[in-house]
Amino acid sequence: MALTILNASLPEVQGFPEGANVTASIGYAIFNLSLGSVPGESFLAAFIIIAITLDVALDGAVHLARRQRSEKQQTILSDGGKRLKSVVLDEEDE
Repeated sequence: MALTILNASLPEVQGFPEGANVTASIGYAIFNLSLGSVPGESFLAAFIIIAITLDVALDGAVHLARRQRSEKQQTILSDGGKRLKSVVLDEEDE
């Protein structure tokens, strides 16, 4: 990998014009608008792909974090511990 990086031919560093608004130009380049003072490529496709990927990851995280509780678990949590005691000690319901 280091050999590839060292043998790569890169163009000469150019810099930005005097007084160029780099931040605004990056924003314009993301949406393929040629309004900025610094020319750039369109990043709209990359922006949409990243947005969809993050949305899928968030949906997956929510799906994995959500638990489905059975009726028995809900009873254990909501009756003040009576059902939990009977489950732990294997006692019959009173």
